Amino acid sequence: MVSLGPWPLGQDTVSAPTSEVFQLPIEGQQQLPRLTSAVNVDLDRFGWPRRRPGTASCLTGTSFLSAFSGAGLLLLQDGGTINKVTVGAPYTVTALVTGLSAAAAVQYLEWDTNTVFWTNGITGGLITRAGAAQNWGLGVPGALTLGSTTGVLAAGKYRVAATYEDGQKREGGAQDATEVTLAAGKSITVNLTIAETNATYVNLYVSPGPDQEELYWNKRVAVGALPATITNVRVSRRPLRTQHLRGPVFGAGIGKYKGYVLTWRDNVVFRSQALVPHLFSTRNFWQFEHAVVGVSGLESGLYVATLGGLYWVENTGMHEWSRRQIDKKMYTSGSLVISGGLVGKAETAEKIAIFASQEGLVLGLPNGQVVYPTEGRMAINPTGAKVQFLHRMDGDVRQLLMLVG
Repeated sequence: MVSLGPWPLGQDTVSAPTSEVFQLPIEGQQQLPRLTSAVNVDLDRFGWPRRRPGTASCLTGTSFLSAFSGAGLLLLQDGGTINKVTVGAPYTVTALVTGLSAAAAVQYLEWDTNTVFWTNGITGGLITRAGAAQNWGLGVPGALTLGSTTGVLAAGKYRVAATYEDGQKREGGAQDATEVTLAAGKSITVNLTIAETNATYVNLYVSPGPDQEELYWNKRVAVGALPATITNVRVSRRPLRTQHLRGPVFGAGIGKYKGYVLTWRDNVVFRSQALVPHLFSTRNFWQFEHAVVGVSGLESGLYVATLGGLYWVENTGMHEWSRRQIDKKMYTSGSLVISGGLVGKAETAEKIAIFASQEGLVLGLPNGQVVYPTEGRMAINPTGAKVQFLHRMDGDVRQLLMLVG
């Protein structure tokens, strides 16, 4: 009888099937044999195989594209619908978001214990712990139409800007102010074409006197009550704080670093304002040489994986960020942040980031240190690939599962 196993190094997809790395260990050598393939079996932490347990169907659908668990929710995308799944006998689903592209997989982010942000690269939104679907951020108002009517304002040039506000009292961004020149004894009339379906109010900001640059809040107008008239320019001292900001850029992925939400599209990573996830800068973003496929934030910084290498980015000051390229490997889409204590090769209890490159697993440790635990044993074709990770613990089985699609 030949003993099968153990194989602590698991499967080798790089070496030729006739390679000596698949042979039984020779006396006096430390080299452990590897597997050419493993079908429907689990390996425990010592490398011994056992047949995987069976599965049972809980739900059926048309075209499942993505799933997510977080903020007390189990979400499942079926075609163009995001469903809330209630576990039970039987499982039940409640449609939360409908009308999405049936070909675009949704990416999710648990922002806090009560909020999940989502994007499919075309549109996006947020879902509350209670299962309410809401908008995520607002558009920026277009050009204002300014005029004059009878009033009491002094003669001179005035500047006016506008922002949208939604039903949750979240305020959006503003463009550059529009100017109007008044003769003495006039008021300012303001009109705007509403192009944001989630806006319920428009906030108007105006300079406090003729030929002044600063903008201060003046009035809040329901979207159906425009045009509005500004008769007094000295109403408040609340400045316009959202100029040159906008709502989120819906990209190919979504992540977070400390108080920032991050999205990415092509070779650009967009960063929200700190602790204000519905406002993104129109001027501050990061560009990389190759397309971005994954971003994972740790306590000390964040990793950015691209089709041409992995980068370490950290905040070196209030508005200063530095980046360092770690390697030039080709990475796949997808990543995971997990406790390093669950991955033996990490040799740390702090959070780590996990990616997949053309040469297999990549562990991003705190402070920009990287480990390649499967280098020389695993090969992945990253072209158009997306990897989903899951850590599984079942008795003596400790697994990091990878689904390559």
